[in-house]
Amino acid sequence: MDRFSAHSDPRRELSLPDADCYFVAGTLSALRSESPRSDGLVSVDSALGRHLRPELTLQVPDLHRLVVYGTGHLALLSSHEGYGALRAWFSS
Repeated sequence: MDRFSAHSDPRRELSLPDADCYFVAGTLSALRSESPRSDGLVSVDSALGRHLRPELTLQVPDLHRLVVYGTGHLALLSSHEGYGALRAWFSS
């Protein structure tokens, strides 16, 4: 039995601030796939602001999202790929 099945979902739509927003997700999956594993702590969809209910998906361009493969949650802090993306995003 799913422990959440008996409860309704109280989440509501959320508007992001009027600023560019960027999302970086890590995944323990080494290879690109349609459904990569989590980073050991946060699911890829959650880290990227995506939800099964479209109204709960954060409206961010795909170019503002990055998945770093073969990288755990804490390893994102020292990821060269993640740093490179952040640097490119913030310098444009």
